[in-house]
Amino acid sequence: MNSYFREEERRNVANYVRALRTMLGDQFNTSDFHLVRNIISDGVNNNFCKRDKYGINPVERCLSTAHLVSELIAPDRNITIATLLYNFSREQFVSTEQIRQSFGEDVAKLVQGLINISS
Repeated sequence: MNSYFREEERRNVANYVRALRTMLGDQFNTSDFHLVRNIISDGVNNNFCKRDKYGINPVERCLSTAHLVSELIAPDRNITIATLLYNFSREQFVSTEQIRQSFGEDVAKLVQGLINISS
């Protein structure tokens, strides 16, 4: 995964993660953090998270989107997790059922909704 991120992306990702964890506080517990991080890492390592045709890193883009939603609307665990994982579900790396089991029904429905509107 180290070669996946350019240096500036690596800094941005670290900053987004820190900011999200601060904004979400206790809503985003250590277990959630590790589960999301593992899904993203495994997805990247298994080539399920490719840059788009413009070279934009989808992990950085999803983190940026989650950060903006938390900052401009309201910090929310469910929408943050859904925003971070919907690409991996859309690419069929992780199923909606797996997301439901790991994070709950609300997150699974949000992921499905994001997939529907992005298609």
